Amino acid sequence: MSDVAAAVAGHRSLIIDPRIWFAPGIPLAKAQGAIRSYAGGVTVEQILLLVDNTVWGGCGDGMMITSEHIHAHDMLDDCRCIPIREVKTVSVVGSFAPELMINGTKFVTFNCIDIHERHNHEKLGALVMDLARLSKPDAVPSQSGGVSPGMDVRECPGCGAPREGMGACIYCLRTF
Repeated sequence: MSDVAAAVAGHRSLIIDPRIWFAPGIPLAKAQGAIRSYAGGVTVEQILLLVDNTVWGGCGDGMMITSEHIHAHDMLDDCRCIPIREVKTVSVVGSFAPELMINGTKFVTFNCIDIHERHNHEKLGALVMDLARLSKPDAVPSQSGGVSPGMDVRECPGCGAPREGMGACIYCLRTF
């Protein structure tokens, strides 16, 4: 098992959502839908993690991680692919339709996960940061069970809900 595969598998118990699958439990039809839509050339066996970001469950929009790349597609946007070794910064911005930012640019919007408010978008951001650290020879070991150091996740200091740069939390109405 590669270091990337081991790191992804290590996040399996932290990221729980009916629209997120880890290898080897990725449904074949979901994997094939994602490959057709935004990851041509990837084989089903290469997918370590798959996020379905579609309303109807076809996986044509979402994100996948392989041992060397992160692929993504949003409705009405171009396909995106970045080698894990090129990931330098990771942030998760927003609360209604949170965006995963890689190297300061929007990579994917998570608008169909987290209906149970488990903050999986933040956990996926932490996973991507951990993968980026693995690809750097002088990487800082990641901390399991939470948001990785250096990750720019904006949270309400009162309830911990993700927030945008507003002056009040839309969940607990606390001002800051």
